[in-house]
Amino acid sequence: MTTAPKRKLDESKVYDTRNGGVAEHMSQLLIQSTAPKKRKVMTQFSNSDKPNDRDSSSSSGSESESESESESESDSDDDEEGSDSAPAQAGVIEKLTLKNFMCHDSFELELGPQLNFIIGRNGSGKSAILTGISVGLGAKANDTNRGSSIKDLIKDGKSTSRITIVFKNEGPDAYKPNEYGKKIIVERKLQRQGTNSYAIKSIEGKTVSSKKSVLDEILYKFSITIDNPLAFLSQDKAREFLTSSSDKDKYDYFMDGAFITDIVGNFEETAAGIQEVDSKIRQAEAYVDIAKKEYKNVIKIHNAHRTNDALRAKLVNLNAKIHWFNVRIIEDKIEKHRLEIQRGNQEATEAQAQVEICQSIIDSKRPELVLVQEELDIFAGEEEQKIEEIGQLRSKRDQIKSEININKTDTTKNKSEIESLEKEIRRTEALIKEEEEKINALQGGSKEKLSEDLKNTNDKIAEYESQMEDLKNQFTALDANSDPELREATRQREESRRRIDELKKQKQALEKQSNSKYAAWGTKMQDIMRDIENNNRWQQRPVGPIGSYIQVKNEYGEWKQLLSTLLSKSLDSFIVTNESDRRQLDQIFKRNQFRGNIIVKKTEKLNYAAGKPSEQYTTVIDMLEVASEAALYAMIDINSIEKCIIARSPSEAKESSKAKNVFNVLVLFRRDSGHRISFQNNTFRQDPIYYQNGMAKFGTPNMSVAIQDLQRDIDEEQKNLNDLERKIRSLKMKVDAKRDDIKSQNQTIKEALQGLKKIRRNLEDKLEQQADYSRIISYQTRIDDKKEQITRLQALNESLIENIGSIMDGFRQVKEELEECKKQANELQTRKRSVNQKLVEIETEIEVQDSNMKHYLYKITQSKEQITTAKAIVEKGEEKLVEFTEKAEEYCPRDGVTIHPQDTQSTIAQDYQDTRNDLEKAERVLGSSLEEVSAQLMKSKDKKEKAEKDLMALVTTSKKLNSEINVRFNFLNTTIRSSVEEAKRTFEKAMLLRGFQGTLKFDFKEKTLKLNVQTGNDEKKRTVESLSGGEKSFSQISLLLSIWKVMNSRIRGLDEFDVYMDSVNRSISIKLLLKELKKYPKSQNIFITPQDIAVVGELDDKGVKIHKMSDPRND
Repeated sequence: MTTAPKRKLDESKVYDTRNGGVAEHMSQLLIQSTAPKKRKVMTQFSNSDKPNDRDSSSSSGSESESESESESESDSDDDEEGSDSAPAQAGVIEKLTLKNFMCHDSFELELGPQLNFIIGRNGSGKSAILTGISVGLGAKANDTNRGSSIKDLIKDGKSTSRITIVFKNEGPDAYKPNEYGKKIIVERKLQRQGTNSYAIKSIEGKTVSSKKSVLDEILYKFSITIDNPLAFLSQDKAREFLTSSSDKDKYDYFMDGAFITDIVGNFEETAAGIQEVDSKIRQAEAYVDIAKKEYKNVIKIHNAHRTNDALRAKLVNLNAKIHWFNVRIIEDKIEKHRLEIQRGNQEATEAQAQVEICQSIIDSKRPELVLVQEELDIFAGEEEQKIEEIGQLRSKRDQIKSEININKTDTTKNKSEIESLEKEIRRTEALIKEEEEKINALQGGSKEKLSEDLKNTNDKIAEYESQMEDLKNQFTALDANSDPELREATRQREESRRRIDELKKQKQALEKQSNSKYAAWGTKMQDIMRDIENNNRWQQRPVGPIGSYIQVKNEYGEWKQLLSTLLSKSLDSFIVTNESDRRQLDQIFKRNQFRGNIIVKKTEKLNYAAGKPSEQYTTVIDMLEVASEAALYAMIDINSIEKCIIARSPSEAKESSKAKNVFNVLVLFRRDSGHRISFQNNTFRQDPIYYQNGMAKFGTPNMSVAIQDLQRDIDEEQKNLNDLERKIRSLKMKVDAKRDDIKSQNQTIKEALQGLKKIRRNLEDKLEQQADYSRIISYQTRIDDKKEQITRLQALNESLIENIGSIMDGFRQVKEELEECKKQANELQTRKRSVNQKLVEIETEIEVQDSNMKHYLYKITQSKEQITTAKAIVEKGEEKLVEFTEKAEEYCPRDGVTIHPQDTQSTIAQDYQDTRNDLEKAERVLGSSLEEVSAQLMKSKDKKEKAEKDLMALVTTSKKLNSEINVRFNFLNTTIRSSVEEAKRTFEKAMLLRGFQGTLKFDFKEKTLKLNVQTGNDEKKRTVESLSGGEKSFSQISLLLSIWKVMNSRIRGLDEFDVYMDSVNRSISIKLLLKELKKYPKSQNIFITPQDIAVVGELDDKGVKIHKMSDPRND
């Protein structure tokens, strides 16, 4: 085969990925390549002549160069007939087995390696063969047009199906012959339940792999294109192809069959990737410019820093002075601790005498304490029982009240429904009157009037049927989609119940700990406070928890939970004044497994009034009463409570947040949350605050107030729960009412529709005189139903009212029992308080003596620890002195610095700081320190070099990709043109078999493919749409052969190709197939037809194998 000389592509044909449109550019190239040029003279031949000149069938728009290619390639086609005609040794199907597949129980078919004709009557299962091959080799159900799911292909009544395909695997083209042998067996199992599976076996039946990817690799090796729409044309696809009259469809078939569509799609993905690289190049160029400018600026600043070296030298000298000053401080401390050792021994002896006195007083008080505690435990048990009884009575009272409200709501609903029914009765009576008037008018009307009424009746029936369908959809939607408001109310109800249970548990816990003001912090806090009291080693007793010293003023009680959540961390904190106390407190926390914040801070009074907002605003500090100055100033310092204000609405909060000295604004939102609003950088910020569970962590004057607050919260939450219960019942009633309304409307329309249909029957039978009273009867029946409903509802209301009266009697009785129980509980609490007071007095006396004893014991321990600590400090100090002296000498000798008597750490530090400030001031003019500038210089240099390197890599990549895609475009253009020319020649030769002249005309701009045919009786060529059915089918078969020519698929299948042909055209078409496909002896072809092809000659060739299917069974 000769090849056209390569031509240099002009710049207009170079593809630029920045413009996009791969498919459009490819089409433009093809249009340019097929533009009309000087053409050869074409000769019209008569039908009796059999021209061999390829010019006679060249399509308009082909280049002369292409025509010369056509001639040379035509010669090569003819030569194929004389080439090796032996069938393929690998990649052809030898045997197909179907088990429980479609209509087959068990079916086997041995195929020839070249041409196979499968004939049989309709229903014999011919089409299942191609479907079985496609599905067995991995096709989806949708590709076969035989169902939406693979499971649909399993025979009815069977649970599994199995497809087995045996490939020949010999010769040089064999796939892994050492592993599979001379045959490859592909088995696919289909299941109704579970997943489908593959088994790829060797000739011995051993499973080598079960992966779909291995099957795809085998198909690729054998050039079997199972996913090509024209490789295996099922019955429906074949009919669609043969009867397709659209030029656009023919074009698409060709492009898909020749894989050109897939190739162009891959080019489009590549072009998109190149465009993304170009976009990154533009970004990288901008980044490189920025990096270069930054590098130049840093160099200028670095050079300017060299003028500040004198100040740096002074800093070095002051640093040496600081080190020698530290040496002198250590020497003074060593002497101080030696004196402390002597003083500690004397204090320990005096404290031991006081310990013995305290212990004797405690021993005398303990028996009395035991008796009082036993008496108090008895009262506590009785009180707990009484509280539980009160709770049960309250719950019973609320339940009865809820039942009364439900009955009242039902009574109101029934009254409303009675009124609605009465209105409906009045409307129906009016309709009866209208119907009577219509009947009177109808009886005196003409046939023309009756005909018009019949038409109107039919229209009304259609309208009512549409309304019934709408009502059905509404009813279905109502059942399927629950009301979102009802779902939200149900969620809130469950949350309210959980909240009530939690509050009750808190109240019970509080009542058990009624003697402790730390109940809000839990039982661990009481243990911690006891350990703090028992510890006598404090330099200054810790203050905390901070919240216990703070109370929220009564007028701001509703803000308590929000403030507790907002300030939670600080309210849990303790304040100490030194590191020693912090360590001791931290040990107490660890011992009690408590994680709290410890603030080390000396109390310093702050003039916070100057920083408060205007007096028109209420700040958090105004809302609190703080009993400890340390706690107050800690809250100011940590939480800025003097700058935090409150507002009644979000709009007021936003407006207030702009005011001077306002840090943020608090707003109440819901029962369990609030908002914090601030205004910074001209932007509003709104953060939600969700309240913490449990009691607010503030102090309280006495625990009874806290218990009352909890009870008030329980009552409010119970009221909220009752409101939610009523709301849920109301919402359910609305849904039920809507459902009933839809049913009522549906029944009304149904009854009206029945009447209309009866009227229509009468009007159709007789157009004269018959009057229809069915609608009036229907309306009267409806009135009777409504009246019956009214009677039922009235009786129900009487029963409800009577039930409310009986429930009210029980309600009053429960209320009286509750009041009596409360009275008994109050009396019990009074007696308990008296005993409790006595207990407190005894415990106080014991605690005072115990505290004193612990104080002296701690004093003894502290003295011993001080002695030990002082000795250790002296020892470490001497070691440290040596270390500090050596370190100071690294800077300069001791006589190298002068330390004046008035020098202190602060004065030396101030001098150092002043010098440092001078240096920083000089550096500030430059914008940064020398160290920072040096670091910036290295960083900006690396940044610039990296940016330039990244840009160069992107540019190189873009150039390579653009060059590569244009080279591939040229190859693709040549490939497409070659495929087009080859398809044209094949089509022209096929048409000559019938004495026809045919051409394929490709229009790449409009994306169409036209078939022009000239029969023996035609003076000129015409489109296939004007041909007879048989001629048209023959032309389409010729087109299919031309597509198969360029498709190069090892196995092809065509189902019912001759369904639209007469015997003459079918015979010629089969001869065409035999003639053309003999040129491809290495391909295997499967043709399915319901016709008998025995009458066609040339079927006795050894490469042709005919399979006759058994007739379908009667069942």
